[in-house]
Amino acid sequence: MNEFRKNVIGAAMAHASNHVFQLTLPAILPLVMAEFNLSHYSAGLLLSSFSFPYAFLQPSFGWASDKFGRKKLIVIGLLASSFAMLLTGLSKDPLHIFAFQFVAGASSAAYHPAGIPLISESSEEKRRGGALGVHQMAGAVGSFLPPIIASVVAGHLGWRGVSIFASSAGFCVTGLSSLILVERGSNGGEFPRAAFLEVLKRKPILFFLGASLVALTAYRGVTAFASAYVVEAKGASVEEASIYYAILQISGMLGGPVGGLASDKFGRRNALMAFVTLESVPMFFLPHAGKTALAADFAIVGFSSFAVLAVQDAYLSDLAPKEVLGSSYGLLLASSFIPAAAVPPAMGAMIDRAGYENSFVAAAMLTLVGVPLFFLVQKSKG
Repeated sequence: MNEFRKNVIGAAMAHASNHVFQLTLPAILPLVMAEFNLSHYSAGLLLSSFSFPYAFLQPSFGWASDKFGRKKLIVIGLLASSFAMLLTGLSKDPLHIFAFQFVAGASSAAYHPAGIPLISESSEEKRRGGALGVHQMAGAVGSFLPPIIASVVAGHLGWRGVSIFASSAGFCVTGLSSLILVERGSNGGEFPRAAFLEVLKRKPILFFLGASLVALTAYRGVTAFASAYVVEAKGASVEEASIYYAILQISGMLGGPVGGLASDKFGRRNALMAFVTLESVPMFFLPHAGKTALAADFAIVGFSSFAVLAVQDAYLSDLAPKEVLGSSYGLLLASSFIPAAAVPPAMGAMIDRAGYENSFVAAAMLTLVGVPLFFLVQKSKG
C-alpha cells in the first residue's frame, strides 16, 4: 500500500473518530437536559464547552503541525480525547461534563490542521478534491454514528454509557492510526514565519476565511438542536429523534465525495456557491415540514454541508503556500469552528425567546452571506 492510500485510510479513521467525539453530546442532549433540568441556553453552553477550545486552538495546532509534523499530533490528540470522553461518561454533575468536554474539545482540535494537510501533501492536485471528499465522507460516518449508538446503548446504559462507548472506540482508532499513518510535513523545528505573514496579506485567502465564518451556520444550528427540535416541536420520541439526526449526518457520506469531485470538475468557487445555497434553502421550510419532508430537509442540509467542507479543504490547498499549509488550515478551521462554538448558545437563546421557526430562518439568511464572499475569492485572485 502506497503512502497516499495509507494516509487517506489512516486519516479517514481518525476523522471519523474525531466527529464521534464532537457529536456524542448533541446526540444524547435530550437525556442530559432531562436529567439536570437544563434550559436551551444552558444546553447550548454545555455544547460549547467542546466547541470553543476546538475552534480557538485550530491555529495553534496548525502551527504545531507545520513545525513538528502531522502524525504525532494526530495520535496524541486522539489519545487525550478518548480519555476525556471516558471521564465525561463518569460525570455526575453538569459542571463535570463541561470540564471534561472542554478537555475533549481542546485535544480533538489537534486533528484537522494535521490530518487535512497530510492528505493534501500526499495527493496530486487533480485527485485532491476526490481524496478530501473521501475524508469528509469519513467525517460524515463519524457524525451519524453517535445517534445510532445513542439509540442502541442509551436504553440499556443511559447517556453515560454512550460516552464511554465512544471513548473505547477512540482508543482502538488511536492504535490503528499510529500504525497506518506516514509522517509528513515537519519543517525540522523551523517555522517559516515570512510565508505565514504573506498568507495574512492575500486578499483571496481573506475573502475565503470571511466566507467560511458564515458558510455553515445553517448546518451548525440544525445539528446543535436537531434531536431537541424533533422531540419538542414534532412530538417524536428520543429514539425517533436519533433517526432524524442520523439522516442529517448520513447524507454527508455522499455529500463529501460528490462535493470534492464536483470541485475537481467544475471549479472550487462554483461548487462552493452552489452547495452553500443548497444548504440554506431547506432551513426556511423546516418548521412547516411533516415527517417525510423533515427527513428530506435534513438530508439536503447534511449533504450540502459536507460538500462545502470538502470543497473548502481542497480550495485552500490551492490558495495557500505549501510550507505553511498546516497553519493556513488552522486559520480556515478556526473561521469555521468559531461560529460552531458561538451558534449553539446563540441559537439556544433565540429559540427560548423567538422559537424554532425564526431561529432557523435567521441561520439560513446568515449562511447565504457566504455566497457573494466566495465569489469575491476568485475575482480577487484573478
